[in-house]
Amino acid sequence: MIRLTAERTPAGTSYLATGQGQPVVLIHGVGLNKEMWGGQIVGLAPHYRVIAYDMLGHGASPRPEPGTGLLGYADQLLELLDHLQLPQATVIGFSMGGLVARAFALHYPEHMLGLVVLNSVFNRSAEQRAGVN
Repeated sequence: MIRLTAERTPAGTSYLATGQGQPVVLIHGVGLNKEMWGGQIVGLAPHYRVIAYDMLGHGASPRPEPGTGLLGYADQLLELLDHLQLPQATVIGFSMGGLVARAFALHYPEHMLGLVVLNSVFNRSAEQRAGVN
């Protein structure tokens, strides 16, 4: 059984990390938190260094500043990787986490080993975007 204790970066991002090997970062969807990845952490940890974290405004991480866009969420991931001294990682994002993963890949491609986007959105209407906000 894998036992994990949440830790924090200097900026306050709450994360879980376990395992050895190539780093894999798991980003949850809107309204969820790092705990959603329990089964995936158990399955991946024997083969990879697995990191799951709470996005800004979710779980135990701080709220984002008003007007924070996807780049602010990508910057949160960069701060986490820097804190863990990981120059690169495979990033897996679910739903809104997929949007963050794509933004991270576009702005910080040198930090990417791979990208997986699961059940993410692409072109939301203004009404759909307002509902998420």
